[in-house]
Amino acid sequence: MTGSSKPRLALDTYVLAQGIKTGVYRVCDELFPRLMKSPRINGCLYFRDGTAQHELTLRQKMPGPLCNAAGEGPGGGADIVLSPFGVAPPEWLADRRVLRAHIIYDLIAIHHPEYFTEAGAAEVKRIMDSLERDMIVFAISECTKRDLLAYRPDLEPDRIVVIPLAAGDGFRPESEERAGISVREKYGIPANVPYLLSLATLEVRKNMDVMVRAFALHLESDPDSNLHLVLAGMSGWKLDGLRSALASVRRWRHRIILTGFVEDQDLSALYSQSLAFCYLSRYEGFGLPPLEAMACGVPVICADNSSLPEVVGNAGMLVDANDASGVAAAIEQLKSSPSLRQDLSRSGLLRAQAFSWERCTDLIIDTLVLEFERRASV
Repeated sequence: MTGSSKPRLALDTYVLAQGIKTGVYRVCDELFPRLMKSPRINGCLYFRDGTAQHELTLRQKMPGPLCNAAGEGPGGGADIVLSPFGVAPPEWLADRRVLRAHIIYDLIAIHHPEYFTEAGAAEVKRIMDSLERDMIVFAISECTKRDLLAYRPDLEPDRIVVIPLAAGDGFRPESEERAGISVREKYGIPANVPYLLSLATLEVRKNMDVMVRAFALHLESDPDSNLHLVLAGMSGWKLDGLRSALASVRRWRHRIILTGFVEDQDLSALYSQSLAFCYLSRYEGFGLPPLEAMACGVPVICADNSSLPEVVGNAGMLVDANDASGVAAAIEQLKSSPSLRQDLSRSGLLRAQAFSWERCTDLIIDTLVLEFERRASV
């Protein structure tokens, strides 16, 4: 221990240093600066070997001291180490007096390794197998906590704390006059046409092939519809199903727009200008995109599996992710009913307000400080 009245919390910068803007990156991007600013802890940063080139950028974003990962030297040690992903280097954890904490997002790679590369699934398994009984584990949903305890029944439920995530402060309704037109131009979306939006890394688990088929079914049943489908996100892996679905809807292929990666500053406008947001993921540890869409006042059609009902609640239309006909019916219902869209917009805005990064941060700090004080009193 450092002897300070406040615990010294070392944040593992592994995810942020990689700079790949996945959902895990966005969680760290929201949480870590808030943790560093908390008056209840002394925050510091750990950098893994090979990430020094990102150190300056991150230290500008999160000003504060460095911790020496070995626990000695001019940077000093840490009382608590919080890792957001990946097994921490063993030398960081050599001092058993240091409280170790880990954020767990999901166990999808354990239950469905077919959705991942072999290396990706192996890394998740290493993380789950590395957890120890004396660790504090933060799970981002009740679903993730249940899955973790089913896989690791030896862990103590009381040491697994659920920290619901939130939409970022920048997600809010934006008018077309303010931002929408430029965003449409930037991402190749025709002006003055309604569009459905689905945003995720384009990979097999996100179920984009069913989204394409459901959209085609809608157009087949309503050939006069001027609706477009926007699939936003960078390309991922195992996309044969999506490619096949796109090839099979020849008549309607021109109505489907693949934007590629969308920059953070454009997300709010892209959500806000959509008729509805559709999210048919086969499994999620939390599911930030539906929450972000609701924070922008957009009606949501969402899969009814895993953690997603925890996020959407009664504020969206929950559907079977593999039922293309059912999704098409939900699309038609929303498109044809302005009053339903208004109701879901209002409900979604209220639902999104129930989640906050400040609450998430407080849960982490409350848990870590309480355990630090308990240990210090023993």
